[in-house]
Amino acid sequence: MKKILGLTVAALMVMGLVGGGTWAYFSDTETSTGNSLLAGTLDLGLSNTTNTSSTGSITATFGTTGWAPGGTDDGTIYVNNNGSIPMTSVNITFSYGSVTDAALSTVTGWDGTADTDKLDKMIKATTATWDSVSVGAIADKTLEELKAAGSISLGSLAANTEKPLYIQWTFDPTTTNGCQGDSVDLTITIVANQ
Repeated sequence: MKKILGLTVAALMVMGLVGGGTWAYFSDTETSTGNSLLAGTLDLGLSNTTNTSSTGSITATFGTTGWAPGGTDDGTIYVNNNGSIPMTSVNITFSYGSVTDAALSTVTGWDGTADTDKLDKMIKATTATWDSVSVGAIADKTLEELKAAGSISLGSLAANTEKPLYIQWTFDPTTTNGCQGDSVDLTITIVANQ
């Protein structure tokens, strides 16, 4: 009996191996080709006029000569995102070297001391808007204060869009003769981040 049982188990094992090797099933294979993974672009552009997809730097957005105390100067920088990725953070910094003091010793009321009035303390951004929304971190700040502030956030900028940055500058009406003929070269830097 043991012999018959052993032979039966052996026969079943052989049939299982033979049957397993001939087992058939349906299958199908497809492929996906031409998959292109392309990084988007973050492309900041600046312009002096609207609807210009400029990239790079611009010159002389602001500038006035013969500016008298109490006078104003204004201008708009159009900030463009020419890329395909939104700019979640657009920041601005104001910088300049030293103030050039004309030291006009022939002017009545000039006390003979250079920098009696510092020009960078006498010019103030009285109004600042980013896409018509007030930028409180810029408004009512002198050039000296804006330079010291470092990076100031303007907000975000969606892909393929433009927003105007408007600034009005005022030359302090209480400025004395110490500023006559003085000058400062202002650099405005705008940085965009994803």
